[in-house]
Amino acid sequence: LMLQPFQCTLHPNGRWTVGAYEDVVCWTPGGSHTPMLVIAILAFSVPASSFAAVLSLVRRYPVAMRRSDVEFLRSFGFLFFRFRPQVHWYILVIMARSLCVGMVPVVPRASAQIYLLQVILLFSFAMAIHFKPWRLDVLNWLDMVFGGLMLVFLNIASFMALVASADVQIIGWLCVSMAVLVVLLVPALFVFVAVRRVRATARRYRFFLCHHKAEAGAFARWMKIELLASPRVSRDVFLDSDNLESL
Repeated sequence: LMLQPFQCTLHPNGRWTVGAYEDVVCWTPGGSHTPMLVIAILAFSVPASSFAAVLSLVRRYPVAMRRSDVEFLRSFGFLFFRFRPQVHWYILVIMARSLCVGMVPVVPRASAQIYLLQVILLFSFAMAIHFKPWRLDVLNWLDMVFGGLMLVFLNIASFMALVASADVQIIGWLCVSMAVLVVLLVPALFVFVAVRRVRATARRYRFFLCHHKAEAGAFARWMKIELLASPRVSRDVFLDSDNLESL
């Protein structure tokens, strides 16, 4: 609703009018379109400021965790507890996707709208595959399955879009290119997963240093430096202060 003043339709006489209010001519100084734009921009500042606020909270999250800020986690934990600690920022991806999808109708041409939706959903699909952000594996798989189905349905729906004849060829090429891209991505995804599994089975650390926190911390640090300097140690050495990422 707040983006309707930006959704203008081109007429045969070369003028643009607002789609919901065809008597309002777009981009005319001093006309009724100008106050509509001002109100729309002010309304859009609400979700934009929400995104900026969440971005600030995401930046504060590591500091709050190091300080054991219980009040911060109690107030804003709903933004982070659904995701793995390594990708606590993933809420920004979801919010950015929603904002971008909501702004797609502003683009006047249907072919461009379909292309932008495909790009947005494909980017979100790739992020879900690469980062696996959800704490439960079943949620990661559901996210990937539904993301792939949305891309398939979008390609199918593009053939039913009521567009001008000039756009039909463009949409056809877009659908063919997306289908080819999916065909190429599927084997690449299997290869990537296989390589990740092989690398995951290999041991990352050659030695694991366990020490008394108060009495032997400096000694453990010195031992790790000496071990890594040895040419006979080809893998990393685990030390809690360096390598402990998540409990």
